[in-house]
Amino acid sequence: MKSFFAVLLVLVLLSATVAADETKEVFGTVTVIDYQAKTFSVQTKDGTKYDFFANTQTDINIEDQNYRRDRFYQFIDLRRGDLVKVDYFTAAKIPFAADEIAVYR
Repeated sequence: MKSFFAVLLVLVLLSATVAADETKEVFGTVTVIDYQAKTFSVQTKDGTKYDFFANTQTDINIEDQNYRRDRFYQFIDLRRGDLVKVDYFTAAKIPFAADEIAVYR
């Protein structure tokens, strides 16, 4: 009986770890950027506002007409008015931690 509960506890802990690393995505327009704090806001078509922060692990890709995906982009390259898709970690508190930012210009 003790081994059953031990196995159950391990499974619960593993599922909590997986849930903590879950990511979601949102599409919208960048409305606010704070370059010093590395934070930005995205507003979706339905008017919902999401707040994010970027760090050194955030991958930023700008999908422009010239398809220059081999260039390394930085947070400073993000502009207000950009159409973006942001993959973010749901376990983080607001502002959410941005995992990947795809910018469409």
